[in-house]
Amino acid sequence: MKKNLVTLAILLLICYIGFSQSISGVYNTDFKEMTITQNGNKVTGTYKHQNGRVEGTLSGQTLTGFWVQDNGKGKFVFEFNSDFSGYTGKWGYNDAAPASKWNGTRIAGVQTASSPQQNTPAKTSPSAQKTTSSNSPLENGLAAWYQFDGDFNDYSTNSYHATNIGASWTPDRNGETNKAVSFDGNSSGVRLDNGFPNVFNGSLTVSMWVYFKDDTRAILFGSYNTANNVVFEKHTNNRLRIWWNNGQIDFFSPDNVVGTNKWFFVTFVRDKGQNKFIIYVNDKEVASTSGIGTDVTLPCKIALAITISSGRWE
Repeated sequence: MKKNLVTLAILLLICYIGFSQSISGVYNTDFKEMTITQNGNKVTGTYKHQNGRVEGTLSGQTLTGFWVQDNGKGKFVFEFNSDFSGYTGKWGYNDAAPASKWNGTRIAGVQTASSPQQNTPAKTSPSAQKTTSSNSPLENGLAAWYQFDGDFNDYSTNSYHATNIGASWTPDRNGETNKAVSFDGNSSGVRLDNGFPNVFNGSLTVSMWVYFKDDTRAILFGSYNTANNVVFEKHTNNRLRIWWNNGQIDFFSPDNVVGTNKWFFVTFVRDKGQNKFIIYVNDKEVASTSGIGTDVTLPCKIALAITISSGRWE
């Protein structure tokens, strides 16, 4: 039987610190839209009420600091929920203890609410990898970033460049040519073996833009042909799946969290702090499970989209 042509486009972020642990993003708040940027435990932000600005320090899930706007200044406290998708906050004038409501809900993962590229650091030249940093909060713990922008280079500061195995170029979600990677559904893929670190022995985030043409299975990221294999995949019934340590954890999302002929931003998280796996689609949590299995040490031949049956990478 002839296999379907596969086009899977993935923007890959592999982080030691999970996406769910970063508060950087855009929030709809009681004082209009706020954009927050986190760098380590230091946080700055702006909001659209009275040219407002905030600056504070994040400790666990609590952000404390100061606000300043055209008509005043004072203190604030924001208590973020467990997945950092929103917060319950209070504010006060000058040195008064915060007591008035200032709540917010996250509406986008990065600096602009209208940007279709969620959670992406600023692009830097591969030739300047070792000396140039984007200064993005996402550079904290970033292992690799593959833009597939006409090449298979790692655009983090680590230069873990990938190897193409029979994949071809295809237009991305914005219709730009040679900005996504197409796979044949059989043996093509992208291999990460250029000194790539072991990312399966701690907290981990893998994020990607994907486009599926049918509902067959598709391995998105992992090391399949090893004794302690780990696979993040798209399964039948439009589910997402995490297969960890040769089946020690076998975790499925509900049906129809993704679909066909449409782009989705998918994030898999292994959070050692919360002892749970979490799956996000378009920045919304669609599934989680308690227990993360044991840490895994794998050889550095990790594949992106080997034996893909449908999809698209960017």
